[in-house]
Amino acid sequence: MTKKVQIYYSSATSTLKVKKEFQSMQFLLQKKKAQFEEVDMAQMGKEDRDRIYETAKTRTLPLLFVDDQFVGDYETVEGLEEEEKLNPVLGL
Repeated sequence: MTKKVQIYYSSATSTLKVKKEFQSMQFLLQKKKAQFEEVDMAQMGKEDRDRIYETAKTRTLPLLFVDDQFVGDYETVEGLEEEEKLNPVLGL
């Protein structure tokens, strides 16, 4: 069964670090041939954004969710990849 993979990001960010980490997370998932949805938090209502931040317990973007469960920010996801633990999380 295919897992629902989502990257939450913001098109309204002016921080180069956040933009690069979003691109790096996209590239990593594309390299793994994982299907994922990009969710622009700048297009969400405040209540929905707050729910995502509350679930993640962080406001650091980008955020990776799998089957509506928070996996981590870019650094966490990169760490999972380095430890060869990301594929099982993604269902690959």
